[in-house]
Amino acid sequence: MTLSPSVSENLYNRTLYTLRSSENKLCGICKQLNSESLRSSLIQDDLTQYHNFFRYEIESVEKLELRMAIVGTMKAGKSTILNAIMGYDLLPSRNTAMTTLPTEILFSQDTQQPQLILKSELINMINIIARQLQLKSNESNLQIRLRNEEDLIKMVYNMSANEPMTLTTTTNESSKIVGSLKYINDVVRISIMLNIENSIDSTWIPRLKVPLPHSFSIPQGEFIIIDTPGPNDNNLSSHLRQIVISELQKATLILVALEFIGSDSNDEAKLQEDIETIREYRNTDGPSHLYALVNKIDQRIEGKHNSVEQTKAAVAMKYKIPLTHVHEISAMNAILSYTFRQEYKELEKNSHVTYEILMRETKSYKMFMQQALGQTWEQATEYIDVNFLPNIADKLWKKSNYDSFLQNTLGIVSQQENVMKRLVSENLVWILVKNHCSKQ
Repeated sequence: MTLSPSVSENLYNRTLYTLRSSENKLCGICKQLNSESLRSSLIQDDLTQYHNFFRYEIESVEKLELRMAIVGTMKAGKSTILNAIMGYDLLPSRNTAMTTLPTEILFSQDTQQPQLILKSELINMINIIARQLQLKSNESNLQIRLRNEEDLIKMVYNMSANEPMTLTTTTNESSKIVGSLKYINDVVRISIMLNIENSIDSTWIPRLKVPLPHSFSIPQGEFIIIDTPGPNDNNLSSHLRQIVISELQKATLILVALEFIGSDSNDEAKLQEDIETIREYRNTDGPSHLYALVNKIDQRIEGKHNSVEQTKAAVAMKYKIPLTHVHEISAMNAILSYTFRQEYKELEKNSHVTYEILMRETKSYKMFMQQALGQTWEQATEYIDVNFLPNIADKLWKKSNYDSFLQNTLGIVSQQENVMKRLVSENLVWILVKNHCSKQ
């Protein structure tokens, strides 16, 4: 649905008027409930939550903010999916669980290079936890408590022998961004596993500010994706679980990442549980906000694996997601083709591109060639003109299905549609508040 500028502006103004009027009326009701008995009652707590909700929604509409969140099975390649959307390798990944603290990814028209932004409060809390972790390396049952996860065990031992990592409020270099995010998530995960208290606030989550990806454009406003662990992640404290649920509640759309060749049955059961939790806390049985991304389709072997249609139908049925909301993608094809094209363009500015220069000056060349041309890629360079490689990258990008995914999923909810949905939901919430108060 596309709205004319005049209709869109009118709808925007009506929405803000409705929200602000509702907030003012709610403030008036709260002032009337000034007796000690009501002030300490659940009624007062509920009204405070409604007031906070209105305040957040007003700020979101003022910024024309579109928020999406992503959850997925452990091996679905969630980080690679997001890295491919960004066009940068910024989110760390590994074979065991990585994401503990949600990360906010803000796509900005005014940003030229990626930047990690950390609040000083989060840095201080991570430093406090790190100093406590330095004292834990001599515990006899450390490996058991860390579930024999080598990365986490190694980190605790390293921290006992060295100073904790120095975090800064802004970080610009890609490798340092990856290292900082890995360090923060691991420190928080270890603190939970070792029962070290942390009081991380929901407003402290890390923020990645990145340029708009690919050809995707946003006329105005902010586009944000939240990378989250699932709400039922075993490594989440009750406090962090509430932060995750809050982020999922605020999202307009939720992306569910799946592995094409299938995941461990326990992972799939956990994902189904996560989806049911999302539906429960969003107070809806409807599937309109859920989209499935079936990743790693580059591994499909014809005759051995299900067809595109069979795969989509199975996912739609299993997770109760509309068939039109199921997309097959290859995040690896997308990130390699996009990164290679960017590096190739940079080389073209300064010199005539050769295979030797590509091998020496780029990071993506070898992996791109293997992905695009297979095991005989080195022999292929003998008869493929180097100037034809950008065309091969374009074809690999198309095979990733990211164009379809970006346009049909990210572009399907325009800023105007988002405002319309808010207008309806805010009126419903106001009715709920009035009904709640009329009973008192």
